[in-house]
Amino acid sequence: MRCHLQNLQMCDTICPNFENKIEMKSQEMWIVKRDYADELKFKRYSKKHRNETVACFANLQRLLDALCNGLTLQQAVGGLGFIKSENEDVYRIAQSGVAHAKETRLYVYIKVSGYDIQVLTIGDKSSQSKDIRWCKSIVRDLKKQEKQRNEQKTPPIEGGQSGGKNEN
Repeated sequence: MRCHLQNLQMCDTICPNFENKIEMKSQEMWIVKRDYADELKFKRYSKKHRNETVACFANLQRLLDALCNGLTLQQAVGGLGFIKSENEDVYRIAQSGVAHAKETRLYVYIKVSGYDIQVLTIGDKSSQSKDIRWCKSIVRDLKKQEKQRNEQKTPPIEGGQSGGKNEN
């Protein structure tokens, strides 16, 4: 079984076709997507800071390897120095191993219950608070949409029962 990001050559424009499925030991499948990624920002940022961008995606790969080898997300966040929770299921993955690098963060939404990782945006310290607000806004919208889909799947209770006393 392999657990990797195919096309780490997303550096053509950073992340084209960056939608991958990663098998886990438990036969679950992690899916890495970029449906909500800020493509223009990725393109601009990677042009100026290519090494930092590649290093962030290499750390995303390391995270996936850890998850595929049985680490929980909480264990990964506690044990891997490059990932940090920003709350509301938004995580930042920092670059590492790049000398004289611009401090760079890759923001992702990790939905553990669905083994789903959405790559959202990339930035540096100067855009950090704006990036986090934007990512949390996207995640709230995604959760709201999912809740609405789930409510539509739940059939209504038949027979007019409201849980109160029967008035006969």
